[in-house]
Amino acid sequence: MRILRKQITDRAALGEANCRETLQVFCSVFGAVAGAIAPAHGARGGVYIAGGIAQKIRLFLAQSEFRAAHSVAMLQALSET
Repeated sequence: MRILRKQITDRAALGEANCRETLQVFCSVFGAVAGAIAPAHGARGGVYIAGGIAQKIRLFLAQSEFRAAHSVAMLQALSET
């Protein structure tokens, strides 16, 4: 069965385990990518996350592993320079 993106976020909000895990993985990858890219663009004090997906999952994003993944990736990127 195919689930649409909106259905994943809706079902995650209702507590469906598979959808919550999917969003958790997405937020971790999202944070890691943002953290790895930020230093290349001169970011030192933080980043702004824009676009539709961040707004739609803002409550979940705030409670996710996004910040932790972002911090680790940013520190790794900075240590490689």
